[in-house]
Amino acid sequence: MGSTVVVTAATGAMGTATVKLAKHFGVADLILVGRHSDRLKTVAMLSGGIPAATVALDELPDDWATSNALGGRLRELAPGGAHAVLDYVPGGPVTGKVMGGLVAGGALVHMGGNPTPLQLSPMALMMNMWRFIGTRTCTRNDALEVLRLLETGALTADELITHRFPLSDAVRALDAVQRRDEPMWMPVINP
Repeated sequence: MGSTVVVTAATGAMGTATVKLAKHFGVADLILVGRHSDRLKTVAMLSGGIPAATVALDELPDDWATSNALGGRLRELAPGGAHAVLDYVPGGPVTGKVMGGLVAGGALVHMGGNPTPLQLSPMALMMNMWRFIGTRTCTRNDALEVLRLLETGALTADELITHRFPLSDAVRALDAVQRRDEPMWMPVINP
């Protein structure tokens, strides 16, 4: 039986790649969390037929960062709780707030480098048997599996490349990545 997975920062490069790969790793349902509803809808189309609900932070109550609005919304979408959260958020309260949407025994895998302290008590972690796993990379087997999927044509990444720049525009490309003024998943700089 497949699992329900929450992907935070779903509109970023890692989030979009995760959505694209989900069908190859036994995911049954996705819940995508991001800042803007319009960008989340675009990412949801990458799910390869897996049902993908979205939670836009700009549509939550203004006090979502200090209330349980985000965890509550996740529980509405997955009443039994999500089995896992793949967290790519680089800062702010989202990381701590999404743990409230996990099933007992669920895991949050954090790869976003978020320096914000979790506002969860050790008692909450213990009672719910939640696991917080920090990692900086995927496993070698994960990487080999993705490469195999690309090699066999079962997975294509072309639609994830949203911008292409010539090498002469490398500085402009880096500036565009840092500003994030427009939706950008994976830019390519061609030498």
